[in-house]
Amino acid sequence: MYLKIKYLQDFLISFLLLPIVLILIGLHCCIHGVIYRSNPFFVSSRVGQHRKTFNLIKLKSMVDNTPFAATADLKRPENYITRYGKFLRKTSLDEVPQFFNVLRGEMTLVGPRPGLITQRELLELRSKCGLEGLRPGLTGLAQITYRDSASDRLKAKVDALYLKNAGFCLDIWILTRTLLQVFFPVNVHH
Repeated sequence: MYLKIKYLQDFLISFLLLPIVLILIGLHCCIHGVIYRSNPFFVSSRVGQHRKTFNLIKLKSMVDNTPFAATADLKRPENYITRYGKFLRKTSLDEVPQFFNVLRGEMTLVGPRPGLITQRELLELRSKCGLEGLRPGLTGLAQITYRDSASDRLKAKVDALYLKNAGFCLDIWILTRTLLQVFFPVNVHH
C-alpha cells in the first residue's frame, strides 16, 4: 500500500524543495559556464519502472568527449572527471536536477538507483528480484550502504531488501543517511 501513495509524498517534498534546487542549479550554471563554457547539464538515458527508459538529468561533472558508459567501466575515469566535477560527485550535488525527474513521475526519492541501458547484468538481477515495478530513486538502500563499492549482485540483493521492507520510516532513515553522506562522504571512488 505504501508504494502506491509514495509518489504523492515524493512529489510534495520535491515541490517544497524546488527553491533550493533552483538556487543550486543556478549556482552550478554560473560556475560551470565561467570555467568550462559548455552545457552545464548531462542527460543520460536510464532504465526506469517496468524497464521504460527515461532521460535522467544531472549536473555535468565530466568533460564533453567522455564515452557513454558507467564511470566504473571507463579506463582511467579520472581522465574524464573535471576538478569541479570531483566535488559535485563527492557531495552528490550532481544529482540535484533529478528532483525534476521525481516531479515528472519518472523517479522517486528512495528506490534503486536507475541503471544505464548498458548495465545488463544489474538490470537482469533486479528483474529476478522483482524490482522492475519500483520507480528508480534519487537515493536508495544500496546507495547509502555501499555507495560505489558494491557489486551488481549485492546492489540487487539490497534493493530487494528495500522492496520487502518499504515504508515511510525506512524512507526517512535512508533520506537522513543520504544527507549525512552529502556532508560526510564515504566510499566515493569516482
